[in-house]
Amino acid sequence: MKQYRVTQHNADQFHFGEDYFNQHISNCDIALLQRVPEYKIASLKEQFSKVYYTNHSRERSNGKTLNLVIAGPEELSEWSHVQTLPSYSKVMNSENEYQGCKALYVKLNDILLCSVLPCFPEDNITSVDAETDVRTVFEYCQSQSSTCLLVGDIHLSSSGEYKKISKQYGFIKNYLESEITFKTKSNKFINLDWCLSNSDSITVNDILVHKINSERHGHLAITYKLKI
Repeated sequence: MKQYRVTQHNADQFHFGEDYFNQHISNCDIALLQRVPEYKIASLKEQFSKVYYTNHSRERSNGKTLNLVIAGPEELSEWSHVQTLPSYSKVMNSENEYQGCKALYVKLNDILLCSVLPCFPEDNITSVDAETDVRTVFEYCQSQSSTCLLVGDIHLSSSGEYKKISKQYGFIKNYLESEITFKTKSNKFINLDWCLSNSDSITVNDILVHKINSERHGHLAITYKLKI
């Protein structure tokens, strides 16, 4: 098995500052990211041998369009795939730049890596839209018949439905299920980010969630060791 140092982070357009973001991707082999401003892509290309990205929300000016990113070493495949989720039209018309409607896939040897940000219920975007996005991602992963590591902000479902759906599509493990990964506006810490696999051949350990002394809310950076 080969081991990689991974940083998983919904960057939230640098809610906790760009220095916080830089600190936690500085020594990783693979970065699996969401909500990264487009202007940051250039510096990621200087750090990593390969960088794949796609905007997942409505385009903004001044390089502020937010992106999914998978960055890593040379052994990342030349193959990549961007999946547009069913909520696309609603999200692209939303005023909320933090909405998402895409999944990004890249292969690392025989492993399918996915960074995803589906939509969440808000205004005319419904819980049905959100669940359909989530199912669409799991269906694609299942169709590939691949060992898969799927990460991202899949948000919350009031009934725990997303957990049931993940099991239905063969994702047997959420490595972050017991971790606290998000600070709310009311200064509570909750579990919000997901790291899923559909195979016992993937090992994730030495998980660290990097808390920060800040009055702002948002997603915390997560680092771990990935063995495949």
